[in-house]
Amino acid sequence: MALTTSTSIHSQSSRQRSSSPLRHQAPAPKKTPTVSLVVPTLNEAKNLPIVFARIPDCVTEVIVVDGRSTDGTIDVAKSLRPDVKIVLDERKGKGYALASGFAAATQDIIVMIGADGSMAPEEVQLYVDALVNGADFVKDPATCPEAAAKI
Repeated sequence: MALTTSTSIHSQSSRQRSSSPLRHQAPAPKKTPTVSLVVPTLNEAKNLPIVFARIPDCVTEVIVVDGRSTDGTIDVAKSLRPDVKIVLDERKGKGYALASGFAAATQDIIVMIGADGSMAPEEVQLYVDALVNGADFVKDPATCPEAAAKI
């Protein structure tokens, strides 16, 4: 898998270059970031059990943004993950769904996955690691064929 990342390089601050006694102290341990997972849905009741079962432990909040599903998607999401946050989006389009999910997110990092299995949920940890290690943005079109929506 090849992650696409964008990073910014910042110069060393003058405080870091000074001879301050703080310079020799051990760095503070890195805080493990919390992760919001935004999942736009529209009639994905059959795929959610497969996708949700593969969500990694690093995810601390799951947000399902539903676009008027008629197949019980919301009930399935609640049964699979009682702590799921449901956002009802009456506007049409995935862009609006993402904007609604991002607005509802409360954690340090936001990751979006498709409920149709178009991205392997296990890769969320790779995205988080890339961001923690300095990337500003991470994107990868991975697949999860056994959950892919049937046409």
